[in-house]
Amino acid sequence: MNKPAATLHVFRAGTHTATDGNAYAFSEADVADLVDSYDPHLSRAPLVVGHPKIDDAAYGWAACFSRDGGEVFATPEAVDAQFAEMVNAQRFSNISLSVYLPDSPGNPKPGHFYPRHIGFLGAQPPAVKGLQRPQFAEGDGAVEFAMPMPRQLSSLGYYLKRLFQGLRDKSIETDGAEKAEQLIPQWCIDGIAEATAGDDQANAAFAETTHTEQTMNQSNSNAAATDFAEQQRQLESQRAEIAQREQALKEREDEARREDAASFAAGLVKDGKLLPRHKAGIVELLLAFPAGAVLNFAEADGQAATDHAAPELLRNFLSDLPPRVNFAEKSADHNNGTAAPSFAAPEGTSVDAGRMELHAKALAYQRDNPKADYMNAVKAVGG
Repeated sequence: MNKPAATLHVFRAGTHTATDGNAYAFSEADVADLVDSYDPHLSRAPLVVGHPKIDDAAYGWAACFSRDGGEVFATPEAVDAQFAEMVNAQRFSNISLSVYLPDSPGNPKPGHFYPRHIGFLGAQPPAVKGLQRPQFAEGDGAVEFAMPMPRQLSSLGYYLKRLFQGLRDKSIETDGAEKAEQLIPQWCIDGIAEATAGDDQANAAFAETTHTEQTMNQSNSNAAATDFAEQQRQLESQRAEIAQREQALKEREDEARREDAASFAAGLVKDGKLLPRHKAGIVELLLAFPAGAVLNFAEADGQAATDHAAPELLRNFLSDLPPRVNFAEKSADHNNGTAAPSFAAPEGTSVDAGRMELHAKALAYQRDNPKADYMNAVKAVGG
């Protein structure tokens, strides 16, 4: 039976490169914030293989985190026995911590660093170097519940005497005392009891003691069963409470994401870069991408992961679009689409008074005759 080691060395202060290709610096103050923020009742960090994108099997949980200066350690609990054996056999000889950034969507404690999960790596080397190899401790040994030797001998003599005495009595009934004495002598039966130092009184005391111990063991067993049932009930209640909290946290996160996407799309409509009828579609498209920019501190063979950059790329693309609609105020059109010529003269020049009068008459003619264009209106008034 395996039991978890006291601590696992999972992280340390310094500058580390995540799988998104960016380098992140963690000071001792950041490490302290990471350790102090952890609350298993709010969100537990599971022990997993690698860095899963979605929910994979958990092979244990982090009960708490601690630190020694800039070194971070995790205390595991409920570790799967077979998984512990694989780790001890160095099937997973490296360890890597996944961390929520203070501004990551889905962070159980926004504004703080928070442990997401502890990944056990096989052939893939970790980005955080110098961590101790993970190891789960073996059990300290078994306790044997054996009866002391004198009591075993006394018990053996008691039962052997009763066995052979019964056979002798049966033989007397069927074959007679003489035949029974030849088959099983009485002195042999008495010798068995003497050889094991057991007389009738001692054997009776032993039988009484055995009965008392059995009664006590049965009582203790019943009490243990009751305690176990109560522990199971409390555990199920805690699991249900944690699941309810996680569901409420997810609903708040989804609501915040939708409000943010709707606000962004409304800004595009206001700037004329998006038609109002396209707003709802853009909101759903933004929500279709995975949420959260999570840092996984493991090398990625020189290639930066961009799985969580897609929403930002789409936002940047939409923000850079030229306006499709100009909502600036325009002057009224009094000529049914035909722009009237402007006779505004530059400063320092003059306009011919006769021409200006002709222009005014043409405009008046157009108002009375809406179908006439400007040139025909000029001719109609004598131009």
